[in-house]
Amino acid sequence: TTSTGELKVMDKNHKVVRSLRLSKKALSSIIKWKNYIVVGGTDGQVYFVDALHNKLKFKFALGSYASSVFGDFVTGEGHLVIPSSRNRLYVLK
Repeated sequence: TTSTGELKVMDKNHKVVRSLRLSKKALSSIIKWKNYIVVGGTDGQVYFVDALHNKLKFKFALGSYASSVFGDFVTGEGHLVIPSSRNRLYVLK
């Protein structure tokens, strides 16, 4: 992820092979969950990118433009746990 809102896929030689702009603001956390690459933003959104096709499938709003994801995502038992900067914990299954 980048500070300019791009998700970049690199090969083993660290060459960018694909890029996808998700936001105009910085992206923070990233994790693979189910068939998605899940990316947290500093714009109050969590982005779900199709891991196979590198396309944005949907966004999840954290409830406020002031919300961000600064912590790490956690996965387990099929769930995704998202901590927000406003001290809220979202659990998706």
